Amino acid sequence: MALRASASTPPSPVCSDFSRTKAAELAAAGKVSVDGSVVGKSERVHGGAWLEVEMPAPPRPVELVAEPVPGMEIVHDDDDIVVVMKPVGVAAHPSPGWTGTTVIGGLAAAGYRISTSGASERQGVVHRLDVGTSGLMAVAKSERAYTSLKNQFRERVVDKRYHALVQGHPDPMSGTIDAPIGRHPNADYKWAVTQDGKASVTHYDLIEAFRAASLLDIKLETGRTHQIRVHMSAHRHPCVGDLTYGADPTVAKRLGLTRQWLHAVRLGFEHPRGRQLGGVREHLPRRPPARAGCDPGGERVTAFTVRVAAGEADRAACFAVRTEVFVIEQSVPESIEYDAYDAVAVHVLAEGPDGAPLGTGRLLYGPEALAKTGSPEVGSLGRLAVTKAARGLGVGVALVRAIEAEAGRLGLAAVDLGAQTHALGFYERLGYEAYGPEFQDAGIPHRSMRRRLP
Repeated sequence: MALRASASTPPSPVCSDFSRTKAAELAAAGKVSVDGSVVGKSERVHGGAWLEVEMPAPPRPVELVAEPVPGMEIVHDDDDIVVVMKPVGVAAHPSPGWTGTTVIGGLAAAGYRISTSGASERQGVVHRLDVGTSGLMAVAKSERAYTSLKNQFRERVVDKRYHALVQGHPDPMSGTIDAPIGRHPNADYKWAVTQDGKASVTHYDLIEAFRAASLLDIKLETGRTHQIRVHMSAHRHPCVGDLTYGADPTVAKRLGLTRQWLHAVRLGFEHPRGRQLGGVREHLPRRPPARAGCDPGGERVTAFTVRVAAGEADRAACFAVRTEVFVIEQSVPESIEYDAYDAVAVHVLAEGPDGAPLGTGRLLYGPEALAKTGSPEVGSLGRLAVTKAARGLGVGVALVRAIEAEAGRLGLAAVDLGAQTHALGFYERLGYEAYGPEFQDAGIPHRSMRRRLP
């Protein structure tokens, strides 16, 4: 392409959507000349100069290739929706320049039929995860589901939770980052907190602190591109391994990470046919290596589910956990541990991949909770227990959040609990505030705590 430059020369329609980065790459590759001489990207062009650019070949049309994706797990499947656990290094859908595997291509290879509107290579896609981010991703299989999920994401009612390993120790340990995100002013492949960006809100809670890093539970109110990575970087705690957004390369090297340690652990939404989608589900990725001082248990892959207990068998599993933790470990008398409230409470149950019970908790509401909380609008969380085999994996956090979700569904405004004094820090990181004097329960010191639901 050749162009005669002048003070009034309008932008060429051929280059109107050509990025500055691409233009700089062409100049660096010797593809740009002025008046017959090859120039660099900083060359000034004067009126009357003859500018010649050797344009690259047009990109190949984007095509959907049915290709199996190793490690991609089907978490949920019905006539309308399929939820997958996307591995690292896999794109959500085909795009120009991407030659690797994709979620949509993997589903096609597995025989899934996606029948929704939109371009064929993006059919069913209602949200995306970065190539370097792993975790839960939902794909709509029917037009009904596509429309419903698109609306839910647009109206910000989808519960999106992530676990992120970030550098340092955020202060405060729980907080909200409310800062607009737009294109980076100097690098069009990046995003940044900008004055004229789109509204973006990120909530975070500390799960566990290590020597040089912190594991966070993160909830997104909005879904901007690279939102967690941008916000944590702006907060001066970039995701470990995320060199694009300012992570320390020496820490990343020590951890053996070449991408951000970020995993989508929870995805909650209303099913398009009006039923709940199987409760809360979490998948935890490979934790940071022990050699970096971030995981005393060594490398492991752990998965667990949290759901509302249903039926006698589930309640028996909940009671088995409580017996192990409270009766056997803490010597709480069975006559105190089990009471009449168990018959009317909502119980939640955490299970391992083999169905083994890992944790439990219960929620009292209505008249049963009134004596404990003093208000019909406040529920009472109690009997939270996690077995030794599951401690340190985030099961306790998931149980609390599942109980809070049930409280919200029941229309409660807040949740109260009686925390053992050694566990005050855990609940404070989840947003609970202590009130009132210390008291004894089964011979163990406790404090009352409360969290207002969002």
